[in-house]
Amino acid sequence: MSQSVAAGMPAAPRDLPRAAGGAPAGRGAPDRGLFLLGALLLYVAAYCFWAQAEDGAMNRAVATPLDDGPSMADLEEFRRTFPSQWIDLHEFAKRQVQTEGPLGLKQLAGAAGFRWRDVNPSGEASMIWYEEAIVEGIVAEAARQRILEYNEDDCRATKALRDWLNGPARHLAHRDDPL
Repeated sequence: MSQSVAAGMPAAPRDLPRAAGGAPAGRGAPDRGLFLLGALLLYVAAYCFWAQAEDGAMNRAVATPLDDGPSMADLEEFRRTFPSQWIDLHEFAKRQVQTEGPLGLKQLAGAAGFRWRDVNPSGEASMIWYEEAIVEGIVAEAARQRILEYNEDDCRATKALRDWLNGPARHLAHRDDPL
């Protein structure tokens, strides 16, 4: 896979865009995501690979409330306060990375050196594992474990991709570089 990265993205306060006066500014909303704790300025953000999918999954998760589980009101409060925003690595990659193929998490995190534990990781496969997991028995237990590991690996892959984009990928050639 060939790729080019034009610029980094915020990963730590030193990487954040600056507002007037040199203070770090939140992406798109300078008053959201910044907290002053004594002399420590804390920037709060959540990284994901596809914000629209994450938001949809959270909406579905609270659509049928569980006893003592989060409600839609809890989710809306969460969205208002913490995290103040998603930093969508897919949106970032669409603007910054050029490949010979798809820009999916499996492809990009693979380029960053991440490897899933499952030999065939995919969203489509995880739906099959879910159908196996909702029944009883040994197959269901194995499918539940497989889904947990797959989801954990997706989270670790997102972090690996973020770290790669903020580190080694910054040194790759850019399509606008002179030959």
